[in-house]
Amino acid sequence: MSTRQVKSSNPFDGISAMPASELAVALCASDMPTDGAPGNYGSVEQITAWVRQGITRMGGERAVWWHDYRQRQFIGATLGRNLTPQERTEANRLGLSGKRADRAGALAFHLMNEMDKAGVVRSFPKVKLESYDPFSGCTVITEIPARDLEMSRRGSAGAGVAA
Repeated sequence: MSTRQVKSSNPFDGISAMPASELAVALCASDMPTDGAPGNYGSVEQITAWVRQGITRMGGERAVWWHDYRQRQFIGATLGRNLTPQERTEANRLGLSGKRADRAGALAFHLMNEMDKAGVVRSFPKVKLESYDPFSGCTVITEIPARDLEMSRRGSAGAGVAA
């Protein structure tokens, strides 16, 4: 008796828990063509194949998350002001600008819309962290994405991710 693998008919398996920003990071690392007519996205199957390819190239889902996490930290730190030359270099290294990043973002949001149409339930809960600020004498409550906590606990920085 031979055994054959059955492929899932759901093209979103394994990527539906990723937010749009992580999908875009994975797309940037894939063979996704940079040039494309606005609104011409291609098939869902092709886009999800590029996402999976990008995840593999980057060393796994945690590496994609880490890159996205660094991008979010950088954006938060530089929001509302002009970038220094060093910051501009870092933004380019993180892939925060340019046609490729724009294309990847458009495809990521298109993919999210297609997931919604397909009835894929996506939830991105937040976690509240409490800390004591000794300078003000107050407790500070900060909300962070639960995915950040989950992914940071998945493994050490040595698991395909530079600290």
